[in-house]
Amino acid sequence: MRGAAHHNTEVNEKFIADLLRARARLISNPPAIKLEKTIPYRQGFALTVPNTSGIYLFHDLRGVFYVGQSCDLRRRFDEHFWEKDNPLLARALNNFVGEVYFSFVKVNALEMNSSERQLIHDFYPLCNRILYLSSNN
Repeated sequence: MRGAAHHNTEVNEKFIADLLRARARLISNPPAIKLEKTIPYRQGFALTVPNTSGIYLFHDLRGVFYVGQSCDLRRRFDEHFWEKDNPLLARALNNFVGEVYFSFVKVNALEMNSSERQLIHDFYPLCNRILYLSSNN
């Protein structure tokens, strides 16, 4: 049992070190992203989102708290109102600070995975289940 506790301490220390590096990188070297549009995350605003593929971000005064991808951004905008399969994201959307915004960038299907992965690595969004903190990931 002692070995498992020691391993958990090492994992936590590595996680914290990776997190601090990610935060420093975000401040000194922000992601090079040109957002297509940013809109308030409210019902009815879906009509301003295109039916194209892309990467989207949820953010409020806390910063970017979720990064996702979709083959149909408009459909995905609407789905987040009804589907609550990510409890952290559901909680953040219900307990917002200021206004919640939905921002997106159009990305072709071939670049979606790598673009999403890079933005998750850059922003370290608190509601994403998979985080890419170290450059080895």
